[in-house]
Amino acid sequence: MRLILLISIFFNFGCMEEMLEDEVNNAEIPEIGMINYSIDTLDSNEINLARSFCDSLSEKEETFPRRYFGSTISFKVKQRECSEDKSELKEAVIKARLGSDTRSGNMRYFPMDFYLPLMTDIETVNQGVFSKFCPDLLLNVQKTNSVELDDGNIQVFRFLADGSDQIMAQVLTSAEPETEVSRIQELSVVVNGGETRPRGLVARKIDLVRCGNLEGNENASFWSQEI
Repeated sequence: MRLILLISIFFNFGCMEEMLEDEVNNAEIPEIGMINYSIDTLDSNEINLARSFCDSLSEKEETFPRRYFGSTISFKVKQRECSEDKSELKEAVIKARLGSDTRSGNMRYFPMDFYLPLMTDIETVNQGVFSKFCPDLLLNVQKTNSVELDDGNIQVFRFLADGSDQIMAQVLTSAEPETEVSRIQELSVVVNGGETRPRGLVARKIDLVRCGNLEGNENASFWSQEI
């Protein structure tokens, strides 16, 4: 089963662009402003998907510095900022070099083009969105689909197969359990990779953030990058 955010961008002249298609029959599409999913114990299928996802991010911490530092990757980047008149969707192809930050030592992308901002932080098991979820899951400590962040916000995690070689994770953030969703992050990670698409590579990354009190994905700020 594959679930992808359906995001429709409406321009002033009335046309609509579908950014990504929903390929699950009658599946619910997460929306900014919806009540967040309940905190539940992960079932066996969810645990298997989450473990494979987190294992890939863990392996990446060893293989990427050894094999891929210095490599150049091209991203298709799309961005729409918060605006009362629904600002236009901007698009660009951005090249970046894979390396590490000299201060933190964390892996990151170094943009070589500056047409649009790039999400430069690289997701690993100990760095980024999954750093509070994956380590405990791999130690068999994390038993539920949720974590509480340092600022008190709640994140609910959903894992679904995305084709034969990727697993997609959706992370829905709300101020408290089962209150309105203020942010949706979606990442597809390669779990069965090769030399050109290594295991742990984030093939697609989407970030939706609520604009004020507006509801709906079409009214949220939107930022995506895809290889």
